[in-house]
Amino acid sequence: MSEFNDQIKLLISHISEKEKDKLLARLLRKDMALAKRLFFEYMNTETVEEKRAHLAQKIDLNLERINQNLRSVDPLLIQLREISGNINDHVYETKDKFGEISLNLHMLNQTFNTSLSLLQKSSSFRIYAFNLYVVARSFRTLIQITKLHEDFRIEFKSDLMLLRNNMSQVPALMDTAIRHGLDLNWIDVYEIPSNIESIHRDIRKSGFLR
Repeated sequence: MSEFNDQIKLLISHISEKEKDKLLARLLRKDMALAKRLFFEYMNTETVEEKRAHLAQKIDLNLERINQNLRSVDPLLIQLREISGNINDHVYETKDKFGEISLNLHMLNQTFNTSLSLLQKSSSFRIYAFNLYVVARSFRTLIQITKLHEDFRIEFKSDLMLLRNNMSQVPALMDTAIRHGLDLNWIDVYEIPSNIESIHRDIRKSGFLR
């Protein structure tokens, strides 16, 4: 790979500026995510915090809208996966690792805020896929928090406490968390195991969280 990169750099050094502009324009037309990332880095007037706040507002609106006619968890899970894609796009565009954590926690907590009643009265079978999604997303978020400097972790204390409380109100979700190795006591900035990434890896190797 290193040799290939060196060859690419050598090739680029021999291309005229005019031809480079043409190639870049062609590339950006085919890669919208890259185009948005470059636009944010060089032309955008919004800060990372402003873009994060706008996405949080969009998450609220989407969850409130879908909850108006919600009769089963299936459409909600589809919406959450779409929101997760939007969060991933935001992180790719802005490199906002802090925002990735805060937006995922916001998404999960807002989901319980708008749809708790439906989740509580749904059968374990009907909401299993939803429960597994929440457990897997919670695991991933805890791992991401451990990779931050300790000074930043405290920022998520209240959101984590709220998430733990929300999850504990859905018995079927609690059962799924236990089955797939997520201890709800870990959902606290002071209780996340330092080796949670290896715990997560071993759990997946055993066939869980899938």
